[in-house]
Amino acid sequence: MSENETIRCPNCDSEMVPVEGRCPICGAKQLPPRVVLGGHRAEFALTPDEEFPEPEAGTDLARRELDAKYPGEEEERFGSARPVSAEALPGGFVRRLVAFAIDLVVVGLFCAVMSVLSLIGYKVGLAAHGRTIGWQNSAALIALLTWGWTVVSALYFVLLHGADGQTVGKRALGLRVVGEGRDEVGYARALLRWLAEFALAPLLVGFLWVLVSRERKAWHDLIAGTRVVRV
Repeated sequence: MSENETIRCPNCDSEMVPVEGRCPICGAKQLPPRVVLGGHRAEFALTPDEEFPEPEAGTDLARRELDAKYPGEEEERFGSARPVSAEALPGGFVRRLVAFAIDLVVVGLFCAVMSVLSLIGYKVGLAAHGRTIGWQNSAALIALLTWGWTVVSALYFVLLHGADGQTVGKRALGLRVVGEGRDEVGYARALLRWLAEFALAPLLVGFLWVLVSRERKAWHDLIAGTRVVRV
């Protein structure tokens, strides 16, 4: 700064020469210069009345801020299960196939136990009438077992998918069935998904559609409005 350059007095706003050190009008001392690194600095302060806008619900920032603002109330805000992250990857064909194979083994074990118990009860009932089981009187047992297997399969997939979207196989492979909005499936949609899967089971192309679908969806996922993601 040159000797002829003037500045403004911080008290009366009149011109003063920096080298003099005092204002010729009011006698106020010159304020020491401040050096701010990094360019111009904007100073501001928030008043107690000012509030930050509420962040958009469902984002990680919103979750962190709400956790800090309302500690211990997460269950009331988000329910018992957190929504699946929007960045979750879709479950691939091989992973879903292995999970389904595990589920078939689990369902098969339940059905095997039920079949043995049904066979024993059927034999006991025939023996009470002095008869033995044979091809002529086994039609009723076959029909009973067929309906029983169907009910066991429906209960297994509908109840587990409706509860938290994971069967035994999906839990083992890190998969979960969710809705289009990454929300919980629910029992009604889980039932629709199972009915579509059961009806389309003879058409293997319905499940093979996972290979060509961009979102890795089978036909029963398209019908029920669900998707399988990694967790």
